Amino acid sequence: MIGAAELRALLPLMLVALTAIGTLLLAGFRRDARLAALGYQGGLLLTLLTLPWALPEQPLEVTPLLRIDGFFGYFAALFVLVAMAVGLMMQRQVRSKTSGERVEESYVLLAICLLGALVLAGAQHFAALFVGLELISVASFALVAYPCGGRPSTDIRQRNSLEAGLKYLVLSSVASGFLLFGIGCLYLDSGSLAFAPLPPSTSLALPGLALLLVGVAFKLALVPFHFWSPDIYQGAPTPVAALVATLSKGALFAVMLRYLWFGALQELETLVPAVALLASLSMLGGNLLALRQRDIKRLLAYSSIAHLGYLLLVLLAIGHAGVAIEAGAFYVLAYSLTTLGAFALIGCVCEAGDEPDYRLEAFAGLIWRAPLLGASLMLILLSLAGIPLTVGFIGKFYIVAAGVDAGLWWLLAVLVAGSAIGLYYYLRIILIMLAPQSEPSGIGGGRWLVYGLTLLLVLLGVYPLPVLQWLPVL
Repeated sequence: MIGAAELRALLPLMLVALTAIGTLLLAGFRRDARLAALGYQGGLLLTLLTLPWALPEQPLEVTPLLRIDGFFGYFAALFVLVAMAVGLMMQRQVRSKTSGERVEESYVLLAICLLGALVLAGAQHFAALFVGLELISVASFALVAYPCGGRPSTDIRQRNSLEAGLKYLVLSSVASGFLLFGIGCLYLDSGSLAFAPLPPSTSLALPGLALLLVGVAFKLALVPFHFWSPDIYQGAPTPVAALVATLSKGALFAVMLRYLWFGALQELETLVPAVALLASLSMLGGNLLALRQRDIKRLLAYSSIAHLGYLLLVLLAIGHAGVAIEAGAFYVLAYSLTTLGAFALIGCVCEAGDEPDYRLEAFAGLIWRAPLLGASLMLILLSLAGIPLTVGFIGKFYIVAAGVDAGLWWLLAVLVAGSAIGLYYYLRIILIMLAPQSEPSGIGGGRWLVYGLTLLLVLLGVYPLPVLQWLPVL
């Protein structure tokens, strides 16, 4: 039975659900993008403020599906903040368009994505995992294809968004099929959908876990299941690309951390080489493919593949390294913060004119025409590369510490090689930014979001202690 304690623990999820419903009702009664944005941001702010009060002192199981604890609280706060930042990016994009598109429902879809992420953060059961994942996926299909301004019949950006949404729908459905097949095999073998160690000498455990791994690799866009990712990043509106890169991938990684800890996957040594192979291919493949990109959104897509490869080291270190969970949690924060800053800056620089220009040359001379934005871009790129005094360095340091504790030496060598390749193309963008500009171009709105995210990634790189003390331990 669900009592007062359980209802209190579920308050963050209920507030996000009410935010989605309330924003939809506001849109039904009055078509006003600003009002919808205020309702969305107000609901998420209330969720964030009540989160400390809602968390129980001891881990609490709310039905067999959800576990509300410090792990949930950490990722819930992170995901709410990410969703608020994406909402601010959406507001900037809406203000820059004059085509009269109906955009109020986009905030409803954003709230549904956040609700799915919160379910994943607390999931301790495969049913909750699948429900949360599909909440994110179904809402993301519509957001990727959502009108981004202009008339749909003539605007090439809208056609690209529709194409990206269709690709995302098809390939994500394939990934969900693999997940369901794998979950079905595990259920047939163990008789339970709860996250728990599998019984020894089971006949369907290995194929079930292999299918589950393929589904997760599709969703996280790991090599060689990555082909959809650059097209989605390029075709989707910039705020939605930021959402796919941060919220959806971060939520799936969070639930995999909990599953591996409770399900003791590290005991199945036969799958460790497969996960290690995915990690090494993603770290090297993502960075090597990014070298040839001249489109900033496609470059970030391949960079994201490499960063998810780094995170796989945490999954391999669970059970062998005491800091593995903390390393994964902090790296998700560092990656999300830096990636949000990158996409917010893309919105300012590349979408300032009538037609967006996502070529790397769009950043030429940025340091001279907008010094603060240029400095912000430099810090964001250095954080992605893992250079000291940025949050990216602290996150990568934690990953390396977990790998050393677990003895993953050859994977750490691959990580160092991949990071060196990544540093090359990040520095290439900085050199383009420092070059003299041939033609003057404007800067769009949304600068304060870029400045705020950049300041935060520097502060956490210099003084990460407040977050380190809050890192969850399962």
